[in-house]
Amino acid sequence: MGTLELIMTSPVDFKVILFGKIIGNTLLGLIPLLISFIFITLFFKISFDVAHLELLILSLLLTVISFIPISLLIACCLTLSRQVRALMNCIEYPIYILCGIVFPIELLPVWTRVFSYILAPTWGAKLIRSSVFGIDSMQMFWMNVLSIVLVSAFYTIISLLLLKKIDKLTRINATLGVH
Repeated sequence: MGTLELIMTSPVDFKVILFGKIIGNTLLGLIPLLISFIFITLFFKISFDVAHLELLILSLLLTVISFIPISLLIACCLTLSRQVRALMNCIEYPIYILCGIVFPIELLPVWTRVFSYILAPTWGAKLIRSSVFGIDSMQMFWMNVLSIVLVSAFYTIISLLLLKKIDKLTRINATLGVH
């Protein structure tokens, strides 16, 4: 729609703009979570018992942060596509399901769990569940923390390499606005 051309030629680096948009949208996505929590607490009078509040806060923070690199990776893949809206609609809910956000991944077929474990938010969902319901093994909890950090770091590295490649290709080919 002409936006990418303007962003790519602006004095601010494309990575900075993309990163800012992703952080803004990620934080904006927390608002429905907060509204749902307040609504359920006030109108249904349901109290939430959290086994480890400090670990829940850490888990939420890591989970929100884990959405940034996966969003960056998806944005890289969709940057040069002309069908971004259709692609986003097709991959959004499968990612929620595979990450265990909708329901635990243990309910999914065994062969799909491989895909779940390579998605950083899967580890965040595990961290949040264990923080709320109770931690059986602190060693397993910290292994999940390590997993989310490592997968997120991997996504970040791949995304930065892809962004560099995209920037190079768009400058060489100069075909952003060509349909």
